[in-house]
Amino acid sequence: MLRQLFLFLQLVVSARPGLDDIVDGDVNVRQYEQIASGKIIQTGANSHVEFSLGWEAYIRLEENSMAVLESADRKMVAVRIDSGSALIEVSGINKGSRIVVTAGNLKTAIDSKGIYRFSADTAQILRGKLKTFDKSIEVGDGWQLTNSAGAYQRSKLAMDIEPQFKHFMGGPKAGFVNAVVGEANVRLHQQVEIGKSVETGPASHVELLLTPGTFFRLGEKSTVVLEADTLKNSVVRMVSGDALLECDVFDLQLSMRVGVGPRKVKIGSTGLYRFTSNTASILDGVLAIDLQDNGKGYRVGKGRQITAGVDKYDEAALVVSSEPDELDRWSAQRSYELATANFMAQYGNARPNFFLFQTQSPNDAAWMFSPSLNGFTFLPRHRYDSYYKHTFVPLIALLPPPPPMQMIPIMPPFPNGDQRPPVLSERTSGPPSAPPPAEPPPAAPAPAPPSAPSPEPQ
Repeated sequence: MLRQLFLFLQLVVSARPGLDDIVDGDVNVRQYEQIASGKIIQTGANSHVEFSLGWEAYIRLEENSMAVLESADRKMVAVRIDSGSALIEVSGINKGSRIVVTAGNLKTAIDSKGIYRFSADTAQILRGKLKTFDKSIEVGDGWQLTNSAGAYQRSKLAMDIEPQFKHFMGGPKAGFVNAVVGEANVRLHQQVEIGKSVETGPASHVELLLTPGTFFRLGEKSTVVLEADTLKNSVVRMVSGDALLECDVFDLQLSMRVGVGPRKVKIGSTGLYRFTSNTASILDGVLAIDLQDNGKGYRVGKGRQITAGVDKYDEAALVVSSEPDELDRWSAQRSYELATANFMAQYGNARPNFFLFQTQSPNDAAWMFSPSLNGFTFLPRHRYDSYYKHTFVPLIALLPPPPPMQMIPIMPPFPNGDQRPPVLSERTSGPPSAPPPAEPPPAAPAPAPPSAPSPEPQ
């Protein structure tokens, strides 16, 4: 472990393009491997990889993709996309440097910060600007560039999203229906009302959004009731059947509780949790148990299960089935799809809910609508790995700057030792007081006394 950390630090210090940072699934390179120029990087099904193209630039390959790092020269890094698709994020680049990207017959150069997606003969500019290698064409935000039989074609990307999704991003609540499979009493993209039940039929599933980065998934023949829907206090009660809760981002500002039996349990960390009407199982993570009679509580960790009694929970070791059931398989597939939409920046208009990042105490993640999902994934402020070993990443080039620090005026005390007057925000409300009387003009100087007469000569 220490040796791997030492090698990683060495590679970070050297900052050579080709450092392999993220490996998810079936990839022909290892994490923290320094990829040599000319080597083929290949991903299999349900797999991703990310490696550096410089100090502040990365390339991410989607599943079933192939790329070659053609040059690791910091002044002109070059990469070729042979198959599949890739996303390149550049959050900063030195003046005079550029990144050359070839995708089929399209050869381009990046010399500014931005986010770019490449596939065969095509480049999409999500943010920034892109030039053809011969500098004959330059395209900017929201455009697609294609080389068709040697001729360049430009087309506008459909980046906007429907008003209902903008409305949700502008004021997100828990209980949004993000996915429906089979029979259910709710429809896709519905906002479940407080007190309403969500029910699934045979071989059916529903995914509800709780807080950004947390997903509540119902199994077949299951029923839950939404009891509270604010981000700061979301509560779901199990009525029948079973459900899985995947928490990839744990935000201390946002409370999530699940009603199990007569009491509620609180999510205490990232992880994966399974619930029935009277049990809670911690496959990974921590649950906090509140004891309402005396205000005290305790925590239950990974590998434990609690069962609701009349006035308490009974705790025991969790017995995990060797074979995943249908809910397990569907949850794992959903997690991969959500991670892919995040990893490859498959977003629509990204701006509506960035207010979550721009407060003095910013949240750790925000919901992002993904047209490829026809639903929401999330964008974190930091990198997170899910229970299913999928990586969710921030997009530095997309995130807004942090809010400015509030400056509190500091006034020195008066020379006579009195305290400073209150600042405007400290003054009590009411009619303005009368201005103080003007100081009297200074008194006229007193006349000089007459000089004594000089003595007469003798």
